[in-house]
Amino acid sequence: MNRLVELAAPTSDDVVLEPGCGDGRLTELLVRKGCRVISVEIDPTLFEEASRRLSGWKNVTIIRGDLLKIKPRGFTMSVGSPPYYLSRRLIEWLITEAMPRKIVLVLQKEFAEKLVAPPGSSNYLFISLVSQMLYDVELHERVSPASFRPPPKVVSCIATMSRNNVPPPEPCYFKILKQIFTDRRHKLGKILGKLGYTPNPPHLANKRVYELTPREALTLVNNLAKSEAGAP
Repeated sequence: MNRLVELAAPTSDDVVLEPGCGDGRLTELLVRKGCRVISVEIDPTLFEEASRRLSGWKNVTIIRGDLLKIKPRGFTMSVGSPPYYLSRRLIEWLITEAMPRKIVLVLQKEFAEKLVAPPGSSNYLFISLVSQMLYDVELHERVSPASFRPPPKVVSCIATMSRNNVPPPEPCYFKILKQIFTDRRHKLGKILGKLGYTPNPPHLANKRVYELTPREALTLVNNLAKSEAGAP
């Protein structure tokens, strides 16, 4: 837990979203840094335990509920150890909608490796593309199963994601990129043609979807946006 706080390095100007605060031990470490913390916990027992632990702190808000239904706003970073079943949907929401400046999460190692998978590899998915397009992603040390209650049967590691300076595409173009990755092994020209689009630059037409680099994808959707803006 101390390592998560160390990697995040929140300041008093930060608002930290904690996805699943558990019993509040990590939350307490965060609030001691002087930042404001918003924790969302769906389990009623853990919610009550965390609320008791943190009752003396004014710079924390603990919300009981489903994080991806509540979708808090206004936070500058996200730090925590979310349930593994939530990882993909959580990361996708964070990087395409909320876009905090920094994300520090404990993730299942197998999933975390997809965030840094290179174009053309079997692990390169839509989540890999957008993570690398908008964030600098780094995987850190493994986390011992003994650090969890109950201990998981999978290997975990810490991932950090720092927002880069790339202007994000409009939400509708994220949806296009996600859609074409459902046929990731087909050629881009064929998939886009089915959607009524033409690849620009043209040489991308013969690329397999999973070979598309983050920079090429950004160029592609920016050109689509310009083309549609100029359409009558």
